[in-house]
This record gives sequence, structure tokens and C-alpha cells, in this order.
Amino acid sequence: MSIIPAAHLSAEQSQQAVAMLEEGRCLWYWDKQSKEENRARTNQARDLMQAAYELMGRPKLIEILNVFHGQRLEMIAQREGS
Repeated sequence: MSIIPAAHLSAEQSQQAVAMLEEGRCLWYWDKQSKEENRARTNQARDLMQAAYELMGRPKLIEILNVFHGQRLEMIAQREGS
């Protein structure tokens, strides 16, 4: 995560962005027991990662994130029988 270049950020902002990305990634990949918990974690992960990408000025990564977020929600619904 620390290799993401963002020259316009201060060291503190860069650390904040990396921390949000790391936490978001953890939330993204670890499943819980219920569909509701998985949706909530996926949404929380997306919010954290989107905030980091906004801070870094990465609109294309936000677009990609939103595509994957939609796919992840569909996968949760299909796996658990919406």
C-alpha cells in the first residue's frame, strides 16, 4: 500500500489514506455469518476505500471500486440465496 504515489499529500494524509485502504481491504475480504453483516462490511469497506481514493485524487480507482462493490453485493446475494 505504501507504494501508491500521491505527491500532493502530506505525510500524515498519506498515512491516513493507507490506513483507510488497509482497513477497507480487511473488511472487504472477511465474511461474517449473515448476509446483512456481509453487506454492511462490504459497504463499510467501500466507504473507507472511496474516502482514501478521494483524498489521493484517484477518481478512476473510485469508478473501479464501485464496479467491484456492485459485483461483491451480487455475489453475497447469490451465495446466500437473496
